[in-house]
Amino acid sequence: TRFIFNYAKGYLYFGKDDYLKRTRHGLDYIRNTHRNPKTGSYAWAIYDGKIVDDTNHCYGLAFVMLAYACALRIGIEEAR
Repeated sequence: TRFIFNYAKGYLYFGKDDYLKRTRHGLDYIRNTHRNPKTGSYAWAIYDGKIVDDTNHCYGLAFVMLAYACALRIGIEEAR
């Protein structure tokens, strides 16, 4: 999520399309790898592509929300 934040900020300040692509890639990763579609929660830890800790920590969720908010700010509507 912190990479999403950084790339979104980079796109906001420098306008490089590569930063926009990397932001989208990060969102896809957390949505498709960390997110549980049944509950809407996000896994705390992934190892080798598999969930090893599905605890839904508020600390982690705050960064997920930050990532989505930054992505939305640069025009990625699917972050809504």
